[in-house]
Amino acid sequence: MQRFSFEAERAFAPPDERLEHVTIAPLVMPGGVQAAVFRLAAGGRIVRHAATTPQVLAVVAGSGRVSGGAGNFEAIAAG
Repeated sequence: MQRFSFEAERAFAPPDERLEHVTIAPLVMPGGVQAAVFRLAAGGRIVRHAATTPQVLAVVAGSGRVSGGAGNFEAIAAG
């Protein structure tokens, strides 16, 4: 068994102009599976951009808005 941690102290703030007040705790597994915890501070955002891989969003606290390829925004929230 292998254990991974997504604790906030393991996260880093990437130098990426698309990310504002965002930290990332990455997990890369053999076989190319990737997962990461993105923590957005109040007022933080990820600038709209084309996704290069399929994405799954799981909101565990708070709320926000997301958009798909057509650019239509939808509300998302924890739960």
